[in-house]
Amino acid sequence: MASSRPKIDYERLQNLALIYLYYEYVEDGPLFVGPDQVARQLHTGKNIITVCLRELERTGLVLEGKKKVRAHGGVWAVAGRVEETEEPSNSFTLTTRGRQTIESMPEAQYDALLNEALSPEGRVASLSEAKEEKKTDEGWEPLALERDSSDFREMIESSEKALKEIEQNNGYAQSTPEERNGIVLSIRGALSAITDGSPSENTIYYSLLAPLKFIAKKFADASMGKLASIAVVAISRYFGWTA
Repeated sequence: MASSRPKIDYERLQNLALIYLYYEYVEDGPLFVGPDQVARQLHTGKNIITVCLRELERTGLVLEGKKKVRAHGGVWAVAGRVEETEEPSNSFTLTTRGRQTIESMPEAQYDALLNEALSPEGRVASLSEAKEEKKTDEGWEPLALERDSSDFREMIESSEKALKEIEQNNGYAQSTPEERNGIVLSIRGALSAITDGSPSENTIYYSLLAPLKFIAKKFADASMGKLASIAVVAISRYFGWTA
């Protein structure tokens, strides 16, 4: 029986690994993080994550740490001395270039990647939203959604149309593929949560409304921006927010 070869998006996983290292850095987590921890966080195999971290190291975005090892054998045993040497620790930290790469990302791309990195469903709010007027310590309780209402259907339909246009826009995909992919992932995850799950107000605001607002502003004169703007209005009307 023929087996299906798994499709591994290494570029996406590298971005997620990088954003997770940055998250640990700004949250005063461990400075050096091993592939085991990253793999568990991203729900991906350790071997795949190791390959991704090595590629990030090759491109100068992360640095592997060193550990000291005490050597007792060989010539040191004869001389009665203990020598300390350094070996690779198989744990990684961001370089200055790596931090700058994350900090120069468009906010919507950063949010989408961090959302995905911090949750298997990609539905956790990001750190950078402290600058957003909507950011609070509340708003994470599951919402009761009226899925049978006409406003709900309009919100979903307009958001799906905007998402489809973003996905199919070749110019956007070619000019800034990482930004586009991050936004697509964020919107898709939010829509899945709204239609099939129990999302919170903040989840919807940060993972759906914020990326669509970004697209509406960036591509205001294009079809993609206009569809995003329509979706923003529909979402805001349903939840009673200011568009």
